Amino acid sequence: MIQTRHPSRLKKGFTLIEILLTVAIFAIVLAAITGVFFTALRLTMKANDSFETSLPIQHALMVMKRDIEGVRFPGGIMTGSFQSLDTISDGSTANIGTKVSPFLYTAVGKNNDDDASWSEMRKVGYFLNVPANHGGSSGKDLIRAVSSNLLPVNVEEFSQEWVLGGIDNVIFSYYDGAAWIDSWDSTLTTNLPVAVKVSFTFTDDQKGNSTKTPLELLVPIISQTRTNK
Repeated sequence: MIQTRHPSRLKKGFTLIEILLTVAIFAIVLAAITGVFFTALRLTMKANDSFETSLPIQHALMVMKRDIEGVRFPGGIMTGSFQSLDTISDGSTANIGTKVSPFLYTAVGKNNDDDASWSEMRKVGYFLNVPANHGGSSGKDLIRAVSSNLLPVNVEEFSQEWVLGGIDNVIFSYYDGAAWIDSWDSTLTTNLPVAVKVSFTFTDDQKGNSTKTPLELLVPIISQTRTNK
């Protein structure tokens, strides 16, 4: 016996309008997902760029803060005067750059009062120098010059450490307890400033846009009169 299918029982397929409508809905959803994905990707890249930019700055601020906090009171064999306008006649720092800080006689890595801190004493100065391989880019390098030999010598030897690049200027200011002043000389005031402020300005890019906002580092100085034993 041959069975025939009734036309009403046949399975219906999708119409052209239904297919077009499905494709349109899928395209809208895909476009929305793609937009969200690329927005998240741009935010991630921007966050990474900000982190990579701020990391060297945070390191530079940490190093300078440590050096300033460790400054020891002037006097004795292992410490010298705190002078913002001091100069060196032997030319030992002439090849480093333009000095922007006083020479800091600082107990690097030591902030306590034990006698061992004197074995960690360093003479530290900060300089600005135009990099030799700047490639046409603007900005100067901040160089940290360190001398480990604090005994009297004919010519001082400084090791150099790159701290930060892309700098326009670095200015040190000193708080005397009443006002901020531009210079300090411990041979005249017989003491250290209450605090030191370091102001950073950065260079602009080739389009004239500021690459970084100006920064200020404020460091209080807590140092007692000490003598070497």
